[in-house]
Amino acid sequence: MSETWWFNGEQTAMLPAHSRGLAYGDGVFETMRVVDGGIPLLSYHLCRLERGTDRLGLALNRAALDSVIAQAVTSASPGQHVLKLICVRSGLAHGYMPDQNHMDILLRLSPLRLDGDSHVQLAEICSTRLACQPALAGIKHLNRLEQVLAAREIGAGADEGIMLDTGGNLIEALSSNLILVAGKNWVCPDLTWSGVDGVMQAYIKQYAKNLGGEIQVESVPRSRLPEFDEILLTNAVRGVRNLGKIGTEWASRSCATGDLLREYLLNQLDAGFQSF
Repeated sequence: MSETWWFNGEQTAMLPAHSRGLAYGDGVFETMRVVDGGIPLLSYHLCRLERGTDRLGLALNRAALDSVIAQAVTSASPGQHVLKLICVRSGLAHGYMPDQNHMDILLRLSPLRLDGDSHVQLAEICSTRLACQPALAGIKHLNRLEQVLAAREIGAGADEGIMLDTGGNLIEALSSNLILVAGKNWVCPDLTWSGVDGVMQAYIKQYAKNLGGEIQVESVPRSRLPEFDEILLTNAVRGVRNLGKIGTEWASRSCATGDLLREYLLNQLDAGFQSF
């Protein structure tokens, strides 16, 4: 199946040339996994989207949003797909000051293509640092230039990039969150100042006690890497993956927590997303 686009409910890939999303990145987005007509973690995606639109002062019409999402999902053939939802501020891109708070909705439905590997063998720490900006931290806004610059650094032998903030603290991977595991202790980096609050990580935080764990949120300087037995990458589309190595400064000593989380999530999928 080739990808299909909708703009404000009309099946088209055309975006107005004056779009503020194109000119300024004035908007937010979500990338969602579609499984046989359902979207795991949908409520988490919509919650983060609402936080983002509120932060940017965009008027979110939930009825219209629910309608176009349903339109896209019901058009999907059986199997697994990726649905990208982009919300951009309507109006003309004539200067930074917006002339309205309404938004346009762009959707893209495409086949899900995964390599099936639950392990990322090698990651590199990127030189590009994430800026500390609490007004934008946590939300998935359209400006991803830091990630674009960081991705260009990754060498041919590496599978992933790890991003630090300007203070040298671990924040996230290029498109995944981090869970750092030391024995029975699970740690997520503090995302108060930079980074994206991932929906898969939010789900795991809520249900970690079902798995005998509890996640602590802490600042994690790069110097703490040797403390951890496992580092997990979490992403709403790819799920949970174990990281093997970070350059020459860290190597995995276990995959137990990653295996446990993957089994739990697969069971939730089999249960029809009741807990998602």
